[in-house]
Amino acid sequence: MKILYGTTNQAKFNLMKPVAEALGFELIGLNDLHEQLPTVNESGKDPLENAKIKAIAYYNAFSMPVFSCDSGLYFDGLEERLQPMTHIRRVNGKELSDDEMTDYYAELSKAHGGKLVGRYKNAIYFIYNENNVFSSMDDSLSSAPFILSSVPHEKKVTGFPLDRLSIDIKTGKYYYDLPEHAVDNLAVVNGLTAFFKNALSTVKSIGFRPDRSALNKLVHVVIDRPLGSVHPNHDDIVYGINYGFVPDVLGGDGEAQDAYVLGVDEPLTEFDGTVIAIIHRLNDVEDKWVVAPDGCDFSNEEILAKTAFQEQYFEIELIRK
Repeated sequence: MKILYGTTNQAKFNLMKPVAEALGFELIGLNDLHEQLPTVNESGKDPLENAKIKAIAYYNAFSMPVFSCDSGLYFDGLEERLQPMTHIRRVNGKELSDDEMTDYYAELSKAHGGKLVGRYKNAIYFIYNENNVFSSMDDSLSSAPFILSSVPHEKKVTGFPLDRLSIDIKTGKYYYDLPEHAVDNLAVVNGLTAFFKNALSTVKSIGFRPDRSALNKLVHVVIDRPLGSVHPNHDDIVYGINYGFVPDVLGGDGEAQDAYVLGVDEPLTEFDGTVIAIIHRLNDVEDKWVVAPDGCDFSNEEILAKTAFQEQYFEIELIRK
């Protein structure tokens, strides 16, 4: 399964890689799409609202499983007007660079004795499809408390400018001087892993709820397995109908939406028709669309019979208007 992480920040993307590897899904970022990105107005009052705004924008733009994260930075005893909260990079309306962030927060710490105690409250919003959405701002996603120093560490990591100012409370050492710098992120990674494990387990156990909005829509199907062809991985499966995919529409597996084409008794290379049914697989992560010539219809029994050569191996439900 392919899941989009709604970020262009490579450091944050890299932080999520262990989660994807542990749970066996393919992680891609916005930089991998090579497409124009939507403008997102992060106007939420807290990290969860901002994560939701971003995830919805990217899901609407790219129609694939997507999640977005957001953070709020909070310091103990700091007056509210100076709390960064969700505007960690934005100060007085300006978006700060990594170096500008380091300078600003070093001065903020210096003005408060050089030892502000802070923590990141993190949130995630995951859209599997329109009917299966998961979110959290649980404490398990929050960072451990840390001391914000007024003196930057000499080491820099692009995308994480404040780590140069972060000091571990227990040891009094900069994060970058600890035996394993990742120790501060370990709790967050564990929290994210638990979040995705629960979300994907829920989808698998209940079956994702199909999106009916495709029904009766006109679509273009590219045929990659024409009538009479043999399944690329199973020699015993011969296609008695044309089978292909709908470009620019992603299915539940993160790949192009698959489609059966009925009503044409010759091999095709492409086809334009109407989605007359959705075959919802109860024990799989993807549905199959059933497409027929505009104005042509088939009974439930006919659809099930014509697709049985492949669907016989799954528990299915036929969705009609």
